[in-house]
Amino acid sequence: MKRTLLVVAFLATAIAGSAAAKDSIDLDAYAKCITLATSKEPPPPEADQVCLKPARQGLPGAEYALGAILLSRQEYPDAIQWLERAAKADNPPAAYLLAEIYLGSQDSDLEKRGRELLEFAICSGYPPAQGSQSRAALGELKCSSAERKPFDGSWSATLDWVKQTPGVGNADGLKIVLSGDAAKVLLQSGESWVEFKPGKFRAEQVDETLIVSATDSGWDFDGKWIESWTVQLLRTSPDQADLVVLRTVNNVYVPESTGLRTFATMAQGHASCESP
Repeated sequence: MKRTLLVVAFLATAIAGSAAAKDSIDLDAYAKCITLATSKEPPPPEADQVCLKPARQGLPGAEYALGAILLSRQEYPDAIQWLERAAKADNPPAAYLLAEIYLGSQDSDLEKRGRELLEFAICSGYPPAQGSQSRAALGELKCSSAERKPFDGSWSATLDWVKQTPGVGNADGLKIVLSGDAAKVLLQSGESWVEFKPGKFRAEQVDETLIVSATDSGWDFDGKWIESWTVQLLRTSPDQADLVVLRTVNNVYVPESTGLRTFATMAQGHASCESP
C-alpha cells in the first residue's frame, strides 16, 4: 500500500523542527537530508544516500527521514529498520509513523508494538499522534512522562565568554537560585559571589528549557542606558543543563560612531544543580 502522502505530511510537521547538537554529526548532510525529505516534490534518487551518513551517525531525525524516504519508495524492509532505530531512540514522529503501519497489520505482535508506539507518541505530545483516529483504540491513557520536572534549586556554571563586554572584565561564573518563577542571579568574581539586579529576574519554564530574564534602565555619565539579560538553561538530565547567557545594552545618548551606543555580550557553559 502506498503511503507517500502520509510520509510527506509527517515529515513536514516533524522533521523541519528537529535540531542537531553533536559535533560528530555531519550537519551539512543532515540539512540536505531534511531539505530533500520535506520537499513537496518526490525525493530524488540521491536522497537516501544523502541521509545515510547522518543516519549511520545515530541522529534519530536522519534515521526517521531515511526510513520515510525509503517507505515512500515501498522499500519496506529497509524503511522499517531505520524507523525502528529512530523509534528506539525515542523519536516520537518515527514512533507514530510505525504505529500507523503496525496497527494496520494482521500480526498480533506487530499490532501490540503499534499500540505501544502510538501511546509513546501521544504521551510525548506529538500533535499528529494526539489527533490520530487510532487513539480511540487505546482507551484512557496515563502519561506519566507528561509531567515536567521543575528547575527549582541552585544551578552553578563556569562561564566561557564567546563575546566579551567592551573595555571591562566579565564574571567567571554564574549561579541561579530558583523557586517557581522567582529567580536570584549571582555573578562570581574570584572567590566572591554577588547577587546581580536583585528582584529583577523572572523565570519561565517551557518543558525542559528555562528562561531567566530581566530588563533594567537607569542613568549615568553617558546618559540613559537600557540593559537586558537572558539566561537559558537547556536541561540534559535531571541535574545537568547547558547554559547560555545573553546581555544587551543600549546607551541612548552615546554617539553611534563610538561603537558603544549598542553592544551585546554572550557566554556559555554547563550548569549543575544542587537540590533545594
